[in-house]
Amino acid sequence: MFRPSIFLALLATAGVLPAAEVSWPGFLGAGVDLAGSDPPVTWSPEENVAWTTELPGVGQSTPVAADGVAYVTQVLGETKESVAVIAIDLADGSEKWRYEAPSSRQEKVSLYVSLSAPSPVVDGNAVYAWFETGDLVAVGHDGEALWSKNVLADLDSFAIRHGLAGSLAQVDDKIFVLIDQEGPSALMAFDKTDGATLWSTPRETTTAWSSPFVITVDGKPQIVTSGAGTIAGYDAADGRELWKIDGVGGNNVPTPLPFADGKFLIGANGGRSGESSAAAAETNGAYEIVATDGGYEAKRLWNTDEATVSFNSPAPHAGYGYWINRVGALWCLDLATGERAYRGRVDCGSCWATPVGVGDRVYLPGRTGKTTVLAAGPEFDELATNTLFEASEDGGPFGGETVYALVVVDDTLLFRTGAKLYLVRDDAE
Repeated sequence: MFRPSIFLALLATAGVLPAAEVSWPGFLGAGVDLAGSDPPVTWSPEENVAWTTELPGVGQSTPVAADGVAYVTQVLGETKESVAVIAIDLADGSEKWRYEAPSSRQEKVSLYVSLSAPSPVVDGNAVYAWFETGDLVAVGHDGEALWSKNVLADLDSFAIRHGLAGSLAQVDDKIFVLIDQEGPSALMAFDKTDGATLWSTPRETTTAWSSPFVITVDGKPQIVTSGAGTIAGYDAADGRELWKIDGVGGNNVPTPLPFADGKFLIGANGGRSGESSAAAAETNGAYEIVATDGGYEAKRLWNTDEATVSFNSPAPHAGYGYWINRVGALWCLDLATGERAYRGRVDCGSCWATPVGVGDRVYLPGRTGKTTVLAAGPEFDELATNTLFEASEDGGPFGGETVYALVVVDDTLLFRTGAKLYLVRDDAE
Protein backbone atom coordinates (compact mmCIF):
# COMPACT_ATOMS: atom_id res chain seq x y z
CA MET A 1 0.00 0.00 0.00
CA PHE A 2 1.29 3.45 -0.93
CA ARG A 3 1.79 5.59 2.19
CA PRO A 4 2.25 9.31 1.34
CA SER A 5 3.68 10.23 4.75
CA ILE A 6 6.55 7.74 4.38
CA PHE A 7 7.14 8.82 0.77
CA LEU A 8 7.34 12.50 1.79
CA ALA A 9 9.64 11.67 4.68
CA LEU A 10 12.02 9.88 2.31
CA LEU A 11 12.00 12.84 -0.05
CA ALA A 12 12.74 15.23 2.80
CA THR A 13 15.61 13.03 3.99
CA ALA A 14 17.02 13.02 0.49
CA GLY A 15 16.88 16.81 0.43
CA VAL A 16 14.26 16.95 -2.36
CA LEU A 17 11.68 18.95 -0.41
CA PRO A 18 12.79 22.54 0.21
CA ALA A 19 12.58 24.01 3.70
CA ALA A 20 9.62 26.27 4.35
CA GLU A 21 10.21 29.98 3.84
CA VAL A 22 9.64 31.72 7.17
CA SER A 23 7.87 35.09 7.23
CA TRP A 24 7.25 35.56 10.99
CA PRO A 25 9.59 33.32 13.02
CA GLY A 26 8.62 34.05 16.61
CA PHE A 27 7.47 36.40 19.35
CA LEU A 28 7.46 40.08 18.26
CA GLY A 29 8.79 39.01 14.87
CA ALA A 30 12.12 37.89 16.35
CA GLY A 31 14.09 40.27 14.16
CA VAL A 32 12.20 39.60 10.93
CA ASP A 33 12.97 41.90 7.99
CA LEU A 34 9.76 43.60 6.85
CA ALA A 35 11.38 45.56 4.02
CA GLY A 36 9.05 45.41 1.05
CA SER A 37 5.91 44.74 3.11
CA ASP A 38 3.06 47.16 2.48
CA PRO A 39 0.03 46.28 4.63
CA PRO A 40 -3.21 48.31 4.66
CA VAL A 41 -3.51 51.66 6.39
CA THR A 42 -7.30 51.57 6.78
CA TRP A 43 -9.84 48.84 7.49
CA SER A 44 -13.13 48.19 9.27
CA PRO A 45 -15.45 45.20 9.75
CA GLU A 46 -16.88 46.01 6.30
CA GLU A 47 -13.62 46.95 4.54
CA ASN A 48 -10.36 45.05 3.93
CA VAL A 49 -11.05 42.21 6.40
CA ALA A 50 -10.44 39.17 4.20
CA TRP A 51 -11.53 36.53 6.71
CA THR A 52 -12.19 35.74 10.33
CA THR A 53 -11.54 32.29 11.76
CA GLU A 54 -12.91 30.90 15.01
CA LEU A 55 -10.36 28.90 16.98
CA PRO A 56 -11.08 26.08 19.42
CA GLY A 57 -10.21 26.71 23.04
CA VAL A 58 -8.41 29.89 24.09
CA GLY A 59 -4.94 31.36 23.70
CA GLN A 60 -2.87 34.49 24.16
CA SER A 61 0.25 33.63 22.15
CA THR A 62 1.55 35.27 18.99
CA PRO A 63 1.06 33.21 15.81
CA VAL A 64 4.09 32.40 13.65
CA ALA A 65 4.02 32.05 9.87
CA ALA A 66 5.82 30.24 7.04
CA ASP A 67 4.95 29.41 3.42
CA GLY A 68 1.53 31.06 3.59
CA VAL A 69 0.49 29.22 6.74
CA ALA A 70 -0.03 30.65 10.24
CA TYR A 71 0.62 28.40 13.23
CA VAL A 72 -1.25 29.23 16.42
CA THR A 73 -1.26 27.56 19.83
CA GLN A 74 -4.28 26.92 22.07
CA VAL A 75 -5.24 25.19 25.31
CA LEU A 76 -8.47 23.19 25.14
CA GLY A 77 -10.99 22.28 27.82
CA GLU A 78 -12.17 23.78 31.09
CA THR A 79 -9.04 22.60 32.91
CA LYS A 80 -6.60 22.73 29.99
CA GLU A 81 -7.09 19.03 29.28
CA SER A 82 -5.11 19.28 26.07
CA VAL A 83 -2.74 21.54 24.14
CA ALA A 84 -2.90 22.21 20.43
CA VAL A 85 -0.94 23.61 17.50
CA ILE A 86 -3.22 24.62 14.63
CA ALA A 87 -2.16 25.38 11.05
CA ILE A 88 -4.29 28.03 9.32
CA ASP A 89 -4.12 28.74 5.59
CA LEU A 90 -3.50 32.47 5.25
CA ALA A 91 -5.23 32.54 1.87
CA ASP A 92 -8.71 31.78 3.22
CA GLY A 93 -8.49 31.11 6.97
CA SER A 94 -9.22 27.41 6.69
CA GLU A 95 -7.69 24.89 9.07
CA LYS A 96 -5.08 22.74 7.34
CA TRP A 97 -4.30 20.47 10.27
CA ARG A 98 -4.35 20.30 14.05
CA TYR A 99 -1.86 18.69 16.42
CA GLU A 100 -3.47 17.94 19.79
CA ALA A 101 -2.06 16.16 22.84
CA PRO A 102 -3.03 15.65 26.49
CA SER A 103 -1.79 18.34 28.84
CA SER A 104 0.88 17.46 31.42
CA ARG A 105 -0.48 19.93 33.97
CA GLN A 106 -4.16 20.71 34.22
CA GLU A 107 -5.50 23.91 35.77
CA LYS A 108 -8.93 25.48 35.71
CA VAL A 109 -9.19 28.06 32.95
CA SER A 110 -9.87 31.56 34.27
CA LEU A 111 -9.03 35.20 33.65
CA TYR A 112 -6.19 34.97 36.16
CA VAL A 113 -4.02 32.25 34.62
CA SER A 114 -2.05 32.22 31.39
CA LEU A 115 -3.92 30.72 28.46
CA SER A 116 -1.42 29.30 26.00
CA ALA A 117 0.48 32.54 26.57
CA PRO A 118 4.00 31.44 25.47
CA SER A 119 4.48 32.03 21.75
CA PRO A 120 5.97 29.32 19.49
CA VAL A 121 8.82 29.65 17.01
CA VAL A 122 9.06 28.28 13.49
CA ASP A 123 11.91 27.47 11.13
CA GLY A 124 12.13 25.79 7.74
CA ASN A 125 11.67 22.33 9.24
CA ALA A 126 9.13 22.56 12.06
CA VAL A 127 7.03 24.53 14.53
CA TYR A 128 8.24 24.42 18.14
CA ALA A 129 5.55 25.11 20.73
CA TRP A 130 5.88 25.66 24.47
CA PHE A 131 2.92 25.72 26.85
CA GLU A 132 2.50 26.85 30.45
CA THR A 133 1.49 23.25 31.17
CA GLY A 134 5.16 22.28 30.80
CA ASP A 135 4.68 20.67 27.39
CA LEU A 136 7.31 21.35 24.72
CA VAL A 137 6.68 19.90 21.27
CA ALA A 138 8.12 20.00 17.75
CA VAL A 139 5.63 19.55 14.91
CA GLY A 140 6.59 19.23 11.25
CA HIS A 141 4.97 21.42 8.62
CA ASP A 142 2.82 18.43 7.72
CA GLY A 143 1.28 18.28 11.21
CA GLU A 144 3.19 15.21 12.38
CA ALA A 145 4.83 15.41 15.82
CA LEU A 146 8.61 15.02 15.69
CA TRP A 147 9.12 14.89 19.47
CA SER A 148 7.58 16.12 22.72
CA LYS A 149 8.56 16.34 26.38
CA ASN A 150 7.38 17.65 29.75
CA VAL A 151 9.94 20.27 30.80
CA LEU A 152 8.46 20.89 34.24
CA ALA A 153 9.00 17.25 35.19
CA ASP A 154 12.70 18.11 35.63
CA LEU A 155 11.94 20.78 38.27
CA ASP A 156 11.57 19.98 41.97
CA SER A 157 8.55 22.26 42.33
CA PHE A 158 6.45 24.66 40.31
CA ALA A 159 4.63 27.70 41.64
CA ILE A 160 3.98 30.96 39.82
CA ARG A 161 1.11 33.39 40.11
CA HIS A 162 -0.92 33.56 36.90
CA GLY A 163 1.19 30.85 35.20
CA LEU A 164 4.09 30.94 32.75
CA ALA A 165 4.04 33.36 29.83
CA GLY A 166 7.60 33.59 28.47
CA SER A 167 7.80 32.76 24.77
CA LEU A 168 10.38 30.61 23.01
CA ALA A 169 13.52 32.02 21.43
CA GLN A 170 15.70 30.22 18.88
CA VAL A 171 18.99 30.08 17.02
CA ASP A 172 19.80 27.73 14.16
CA ASP A 173 19.93 24.47 16.13
CA LYS A 174 18.48 25.36 19.54
CA ILE A 175 15.33 26.60 21.22
CA PHE A 176 15.37 28.40 24.56
CA VAL A 177 12.87 28.24 27.42
CA LEU A 178 12.83 30.72 30.31
CA ILE A 179 11.19 29.62 33.57
CA ASP A 180 11.10 32.35 36.21
CA GLN A 181 8.92 31.24 39.10
CA GLU A 182 8.54 31.06 42.88
CA GLY A 183 10.59 27.87 42.90
CA PRO A 184 13.57 26.54 40.92
CA SER A 185 14.08 28.93 37.99
CA ALA A 186 16.23 28.38 34.91
CA LEU A 187 17.07 29.30 31.34
CA MET A 188 17.18 26.09 29.31
CA ALA A 189 18.29 25.11 25.80
CA PHE A 190 16.96 22.16 23.79
CA ASP A 191 18.14 20.50 20.61
CA LYS A 192 15.71 21.13 17.76
CA THR A 193 16.36 17.71 16.29
CA ASP A 194 15.24 15.50 19.18
CA GLY A 195 14.36 17.76 22.13
CA ALA A 196 17.41 16.75 24.16
CA THR A 197 18.36 19.16 26.95
CA LEU A 198 21.62 20.84 25.90
CA TRP A 199 22.10 22.97 28.99
CA SER A 200 20.17 24.38 31.93
CA THR A 201 21.39 27.46 33.79
CA PRO A 202 19.86 28.08 37.24
CA ARG A 203 18.49 31.55 37.93
CA GLU A 204 17.54 33.35 41.10
CA THR A 205 14.01 32.52 42.19
CA THR A 206 11.74 35.29 40.93
CA THR A 207 8.36 35.88 39.36
CA ALA A 208 8.25 37.18 35.80
CA TRP A 209 6.31 36.72 32.59
CA SER A 210 8.76 38.25 30.10
CA SER A 211 10.31 36.42 27.15
CA PRO A 212 13.96 35.72 26.33
CA PHE A 213 15.25 37.38 23.17
CA VAL A 214 18.28 36.78 20.96
CA ILE A 215 20.67 39.67 20.32
CA THR A 216 23.93 39.63 18.39
CA VAL A 217 27.14 40.91 19.98
CA ASP A 218 30.27 40.86 17.82
CA GLY A 219 28.63 38.35 15.51
CA LYS A 220 27.70 35.89 18.28
CA PRO A 221 24.19 35.27 19.66
CA GLN A 222 23.40 36.04 23.27
CA ILE A 223 20.14 35.33 25.09
CA VAL A 224 18.83 38.38 26.96
CA THR A 225 16.39 37.80 29.81
CA SER A 226 14.33 40.20 31.89
CA GLY A 227 13.27 39.07 35.37
CA ALA A 228 12.02 41.15 38.26
CA GLY A 229 14.91 43.46 39.13
CA THR A 230 17.54 42.21 36.69
CA ILE A 231 18.44 42.02 33.00
CA ALA A 232 21.00 39.32 32.14
CA GLY A 233 22.78 37.96 29.09
CA TYR A 234 23.75 34.33 28.45
CA ASP A 235 25.98 32.58 25.93
CA ALA A 236 23.70 30.77 23.48
CA ALA A 237 26.28 28.01 23.06
CA ASP A 238 26.67 26.86 26.67
CA GLY A 239 24.34 28.93 28.86
CA ARG A 240 27.05 30.83 30.77
CA GLU A 241 25.91 34.10 32.29
CA LEU A 242 27.95 36.80 30.57
CA TRP A 243 26.68 40.00 32.19
CA LYS A 244 23.93 41.34 34.43
CA ILE A 245 22.17 44.63 35.17
CA ASP A 246 20.79 44.85 38.72
CA GLY A 247 18.32 47.29 40.27
CA VAL A 248 15.96 47.36 37.28
CA GLY A 249 12.39 48.36 38.03
CA GLY A 250 9.08 47.28 36.52
CA ASN A 251 10.61 44.81 34.06
CA ASN A 252 8.81 41.56 34.87
CA VAL A 253 6.65 41.61 31.69
CA PRO A 254 8.25 43.69 28.88
CA THR A 255 10.87 41.99 26.69
CA PRO A 256 14.22 43.69 25.85
CA LEU A 257 14.19 44.37 22.10
CA PRO A 258 17.34 44.99 20.00
CA PHE A 259 17.67 47.98 17.70
CA ALA A 260 21.32 47.53 16.60
CA ASP A 261 24.19 45.11 17.13
CA GLY A 262 24.56 44.66 20.89
CA LYS A 263 22.02 47.40 21.67
CA PHE A 264 18.54 46.95 23.13
CA LEU A 265 15.70 48.77 24.86
CA ILE A 266 14.41 48.08 28.37
CA GLY A 267 10.73 48.77 28.94
CA ALA A 268 9.32 49.24 32.41
CA ASN A 269 6.23 50.29 34.29
CA GLY A 270 5.60 51.48 37.79
CA GLY A 271 3.55 48.46 38.81
CA ARG A 272 -0.13 48.26 39.67
CA SER A 273 0.32 50.42 42.79
CA GLY A 274 3.34 52.41 41.62
CA GLU A 275 5.72 50.36 43.73
CA SER A 276 8.37 50.22 40.98
CA SER A 277 8.08 53.79 39.74
CA ALA A 278 11.39 55.08 41.11
CA ALA A 279 13.49 52.16 39.90
CA ALA A 280 11.70 52.14 36.53
CA ALA A 281 12.48 55.81 35.98
CA GLU A 282 16.18 55.21 36.69
CA THR A 283 16.66 52.16 34.45
CA ASN A 284 14.10 52.43 31.63
CA GLY A 285 15.97 53.16 28.39
CA ALA A 286 18.72 51.88 26.06
CA TYR A 287 21.77 49.70 26.79
CA GLU A 288 24.74 48.36 24.86
CA ILE A 289 26.73 45.19 25.50
CA VAL A 290 30.44 45.70 24.90
CA ALA A 291 33.35 43.28 25.00
CA THR A 292 36.00 43.76 27.71
CA ASP A 293 39.25 41.99 28.58
CA GLY A 294 37.33 39.88 31.08
CA GLY A 295 34.23 39.18 29.01
CA TYR A 296 31.28 41.56 28.51
CA GLU A 297 29.64 44.43 30.31
CA ALA A 298 26.39 46.32 29.93
CA LYS A 299 26.64 50.09 29.44
CA ARG A 300 23.66 52.36 29.74
CA LEU A 301 23.36 54.61 26.71
CA TRP A 302 20.49 56.72 28.02
CA ASN A 303 17.41 56.45 30.18
CA THR A 304 13.94 57.96 30.13
CA ASP A 305 12.18 58.81 33.36
CA GLU A 306 8.81 59.48 31.74
CA ALA A 307 8.06 56.88 29.04
CA THR A 308 6.40 53.71 30.30
CA VAL A 309 4.73 50.59 28.94
CA SER A 310 2.20 48.16 30.41
CA PHE A 311 2.03 44.56 29.17
CA ASN A 312 3.81 45.35 25.91
CA SER A 313 7.41 46.24 25.08
CA PRO A 314 8.97 49.42 23.68
CA ALA A 315 9.19 49.06 19.90
CA PRO A 316 12.27 50.28 17.99
CA HIS A 317 11.74 51.23 14.37
CA ALA A 318 13.65 53.36 11.84
CA GLY A 319 15.72 55.24 14.37
CA TYR A 320 13.01 55.84 16.98
CA GLY A 321 11.54 53.93 19.89
CA TYR A 322 7.82 53.87 20.70
CA TRP A 323 6.50 53.47 24.24
CA ILE A 324 2.74 53.26 24.86
CA ASN A 325 1.07 52.74 28.22
CA ARG A 326 -2.26 51.37 29.38
CA VAL A 327 -4.22 54.56 28.73
CA GLY A 328 -2.90 55.27 25.23
CA ALA A 329 -0.21 57.81 26.15
CA LEU A 330 2.58 57.51 23.58
CA TRP A 331 6.23 58.56 23.66
CA CYS A 332 8.51 58.63 20.61
CA LEU A 333 12.21 58.79 21.52
CA ASP A 334 15.34 59.15 19.39
CA LEU A 335 17.21 55.83 19.67
CA ALA A 336 20.60 57.50 19.33
CA THR A 337 20.16 60.06 22.09
CA GLY A 338 17.05 59.20 24.07
CA GLU A 339 15.66 62.65 23.45
CA ARG A 340 11.91 62.90 23.19
CA ALA A 341 10.73 63.49 19.63
CA TYR A 342 7.15 63.88 20.79
CA ARG A 343 4.55 62.82 23.30
CA GLY A 344 0.99 62.21 22.17
CA ARG A 345 -2.16 60.27 22.89
CA VAL A 346 -3.88 57.82 20.58
CA ASP A 347 -7.48 56.65 20.77
CA CYS A 348 -6.82 52.93 20.26
CA GLY A 349 -6.89 52.52 24.04
CA SER A 350 -4.64 50.25 26.04
CA CYS A 351 -2.13 48.27 23.93
CA TRP A 352 -1.44 44.82 25.32
CA ALA A 353 0.27 43.88 22.05
CA THR A 354 3.59 45.54 21.17
CA PRO A 355 3.55 48.14 18.35
CA VAL A 356 4.86 46.98 14.97
CA GLY A 357 6.90 49.17 12.61
CA VAL A 358 6.59 48.55 8.86
CA GLY A 359 8.30 50.84 6.35
CA ASP A 360 7.17 54.39 6.92
CA ARG A 361 4.40 53.42 9.37
CA VAL A 362 3.92 52.21 12.95
CA TYR A 363 0.89 50.13 13.94
CA LEU A 364 -0.42 50.34 17.51
CA PRO A 365 -2.97 47.55 18.14
CA GLY A 366 -5.35 48.38 20.98
CA ARG A 367 -6.69 45.73 23.30
CA THR A 368 -10.35 46.16 22.33
CA GLY A 369 -10.07 46.10 18.55
CA LYS A 370 -8.92 49.60 17.56
CA THR A 371 -5.55 50.07 15.85
CA THR A 372 -3.91 53.45 15.34
CA VAL A 373 -1.55 53.83 12.37
CA LEU A 374 1.12 56.51 12.70
CA ALA A 375 3.68 57.88 10.27
CA ALA A 376 7.11 56.69 11.43
CA GLY A 377 9.53 59.41 12.45
CA PRO A 378 9.89 62.40 14.76
CA GLU A 379 6.55 64.08 14.02
CA PHE A 380 3.24 62.95 15.52
CA ASP A 381 1.17 62.18 12.41
CA GLU A 382 -1.85 59.95 12.90
CA LEU A 383 -2.77 58.37 9.56
CA ALA A 384 -5.80 56.39 10.71
CA THR A 385 -7.53 54.70 13.61
CA ASN A 386 -9.29 51.53 12.52
CA THR A 387 -11.88 49.28 14.15
CA LEU A 388 -11.47 45.53 13.69
CA PHE A 389 -14.52 44.48 15.71
CA GLU A 390 -17.03 46.10 18.02
CA ALA A 391 -15.69 45.82 21.56
CA SER A 392 -17.87 44.62 24.41
CA GLU A 393 -17.95 46.52 27.68
CA ASP A 394 -16.33 43.65 29.58
CA GLY A 395 -13.37 42.86 27.33
CA GLY A 396 -11.18 39.85 27.97
CA PRO A 397 -10.83 36.26 26.82
CA PHE A 398 -14.29 35.40 28.21
CA GLY A 399 -16.35 38.58 28.46
CA GLY A 400 -15.23 39.88 25.07
CA GLU A 401 -12.35 39.93 22.63
CA THR A 402 -8.85 41.08 23.46
CA VAL A 403 -6.16 41.66 20.81
CA TYR A 404 -3.03 39.87 21.99
CA ALA A 405 -0.84 40.01 18.89
CA LEU A 406 -0.32 41.61 15.50
CA VAL A 407 1.69 39.77 12.84
CA VAL A 408 2.77 41.12 9.43
CA VAL A 409 3.01 38.68 6.54
CA ASP A 410 3.93 40.30 3.23
CA ASP A 411 1.15 42.84 2.58
CA THR A 412 -1.30 41.53 5.17
CA LEU A 413 -1.99 42.02 8.87
CA LEU A 414 -2.91 39.06 11.06
CA PHE A 415 -4.59 39.87 14.37
CA ARG A 416 -4.95 37.30 17.12
CA THR A 417 -7.55 37.46 19.90
CA GLY A 418 -8.28 34.81 22.51
CA ALA A 419 -10.33 32.62 20.18
CA LYS A 420 -10.17 34.24 16.72
CA LEU A 421 -7.81 35.20 13.92
CA TYR A 422 -8.48 38.15 11.59
CA LEU A 423 -6.65 38.74 8.31
CA VAL A 424 -6.59 42.28 6.91
CA ARG A 425 -5.48 43.08 3.37
CA ASP A 426 -6.22 45.78 0.82
CA ASP A 427 -9.24 45.26 -1.46
CA ALA A 428 -10.37 42.15 0.42
CA GLU A 429 -13.69 40.90 -0.89
